[in-house]
Amino acid sequence: VSTQSTWGKIDIWKVKYCLNPIEKDLVCQECQELVVNPIKDSCGHLFCRECVDKVINEKRSCPISKAKISNENLREPDNVLTDLLKTLNFACPNRPRCEWKGKAREYDEHADKCEVRSVKCPYHGCEERLLLTSLARHREECPNRKFICNVCRTRFAWNQLANHRAVCIEPKVVCSLGCRKSLPRSQHQQHRKYECPKRQMECAYKDLGCDELIAVDCFEQHCIDEAEKHLILCKRNEAVSYTHLTLPTIYSV
Repeated sequence: VSTQSTWGKIDIWKVKYCLNPIEKDLVCQECQELVVNPIKDSCGHLFCRECVDKVINEKRSCPISKAKISNENLREPDNVLTDLLKTLNFACPNRPRCEWKGKAREYDEHADKCEVRSVKCPYHGCEERLLLTSLARHREECPNRKFICNVCRTRFAWNQLANHRAVCIEPKVVCSLGCRKSLPRSQHQQHRKYECPKRQMECAYKDLGCDELIAVDCFEQHCIDEAEKHLILCKRNEAVSYTHLTLPTIYSV
């Protein structure tokens, strides 16, 4: 079982956060904080499991008795000590802004929700720490926030925008309407809407009943192919007579 799952988040196991009187038998001889995942040496002195591993790896002796410490002479404390540790009450490390109090295991759930806890900005290169309640606004203003160039679509930090503009090359795209013209990406929408000969337009006889949409470069042929239909529509609407029928002005491409 991992230390965190057994004892809760490690950052709460500090003497300064504990609301109970602290007995010396509950303090690690190495870090001088409340023991986490306690273990005893051959002298009966108490250590955190992580701390005693450090002492052994560094080949140091017990800081109290100066006796050699090894994995072979370590032993688990009795259940009374473990149970006593788990009854301790703690205050939130973010006091006095936060008034939460409770057991160490209860702190796990609170820690992830505490609105006044200090958090680090998630953007690479930003070392700022701020309150959780201020994080959303900071993310919108952080100079290291991510930005996508609307010209070349490259992704980089906002504070690199000036440098990027000096080297940005706008890629070209082929018109998606089928005219095969290659043009800078930033001009694509303008071309599609106002310039492309393949853009669609309404028939000049729409008000008389012709609802077809025609590509601009096919408009003249449409008028020729549908002349009889347009004539019938004109007669039906008594707009013009056959002898006066003229083709509508062709839209310029």
